[in-house]
Amino acid sequence: MLTLEELLKLPDAETITEPVVIRGLGMVTVRAISLEAHRSMRSECMQGDQFDWPRWDTLALVNGLAE
Repeated sequence: MLTLEELLKLPDAETITEPVVIRGLGMVTVRAISLEAHRSMRSECMQGDQFDWPRWDTLALVNGLAE
């Protein structure tokens, strides 16, 4: 179990990156999405009567792709 001190020492989500292989395309580097960014993205996709999945996919790509 982590202590509060250990949690506060964790890096910001935006600074965490990881290489990912996309089958048939190659390798990209993705970054973590902060809780604040996730909430903002979700709110933006819930403007109408239905969740806007194409918008979500676009925001996930824009916010999550590092290289």
